[in-house]
Amino acid sequence: MEQKQTAPGRRRRVQATHREMTRTLLTDAAITVFAEKGYAQSTIDQIAAEAGTSRATFYLHFRTKADLLRDLLERASGAFTEPYTRLAASLRAHDPDAVREWILEAMRGWIEVEDIMRPVYEAANASAETYRDIFPDDLPGIAEMSEALLEADIVANAEQAEIYTIILYSPLLHLFRKHLRGEPFDHEFAASAIANAWTDTIVGALHAR
Repeated sequence: MEQKQTAPGRRRRVQATHREMTRTLLTDAAITVFAEKGYAQSTIDQIAAEAGTSRATFYLHFRTKADLLRDLLERASGAFTEPYTRLAASLRAHDPDAVREWILEAMRGWIEVEDIMRPVYEAANASAETYRDIFPDDLPGIAEMSEALLEADIVANAEQAEIYTIILYSPLLHLFRKHLRGEPFDHEFAASAIANAWTDTIVGALHAR
């Protein structure tokens, strides 16, 4: 009797695992196809073929090609969850050298996610609706930095944390997009300039409290 009761549960777990594996396979295939052809030129048929599945299988997991972007963004999120607590401590200590090293570390991580994030930004740039859909609240990393500024007692409240985070993070996001477009820049100089600007900004934030 007990075996009959647990069999449906096992089937559901197997089916869920299979669905997850197929979705992952399609996402992997999309990353490959997008990297080779670009987001706009890629088709659902090409992604399904790369995954070794069918167009019908694709539609069991995603409604449109744009729906894949959420999975790509989630997969790349690790690159935007750097140890912000360590960064906030360095900012509070007015240690531009430590901040500079943190920024360089973040820049090195961009290489790991460029094939994932390039189609995300390509699609977002082409459509305001897609941009709002992909980034409904915050750009990658902004929420984590805001929280770190609050925890380090650099700002007094969440509103101040959001404003200061936008001020701090904007140049780094700009350079990340330059990186995705293949536009070279001096990483060492950029990291030093941003680190000095960040530490000076935080000194002002602390004095304003």
